[in-house]
Formats: sequence, structure tokens, C-alpha cells
Amino acid sequence: MEVEASFRTLKTPLEIQPVYHWSELGVRGHITSAVLALLLARLIERRLEKAGMPQRARTALATLAGIDEVEIELGGRRLVRVARLTDEQRRLWEALQVPPLPAFRVA
Repeated sequence: MEVEASFRTLKTPLEIQPVYHWSELGVRGHITSAVLALLLARLIERRLEKAGMPQRARTALATLAGIDEVEIELGGRRLVRVARLTDEQRRLWEALQVPPLPAFRVA
């Protein structure tokens, strides 16, 4: 049950819809994905604990899912800029040891 819960936690921000498996290969793929999701959830929680921010992966991902992007059209090009992070989002980002977000990216 914990593996499935971790899988749901990590797929929710991606807005992945349920998929029903009818073959052994599909079931094996689902189980593999769920186990990997548990591994990632534990990695997230371990890094947060090490940074003095113990919380569940679900809570951290929900906070990070609130990061907004702004689309800008400039000289015929669409650019995307990440809106300013809240202090909590910034602390989470740093605690998870994720590379900094680029100032702009081409959409």
C-alpha cells in the first residue's frame, strides 16, 4: 500500500490519469514504476530531513507545484519565466539539491 501511495504522490503533480493494465508486461511495468516512485519519495524525504525540514514528499511536492510560470512574447519568440519563488519553495528547492531554475526558457 505504501508503494502505491508513493506512486500516487509522484504522479499527481504530473496529472497522469489512471491506466488499467491487462497484460503481465503492463502489470510488471506498473509495479516497477510504483517501486521507483517509492524510492524517489524516500529520497525527497531523506534530503528534506537532512536539511532540517522533515516532511512528507507529498507535502513538499504540493508546495513546489505552486511555482508559477509567466509566458512572455518578445520579438516574435515566446519565452517562459518562472515567477518568483516563495521563501518556502526556495528552501525546499535548495534542500532537494535541484539545480537552479533558468531565468528564461524558450517555449
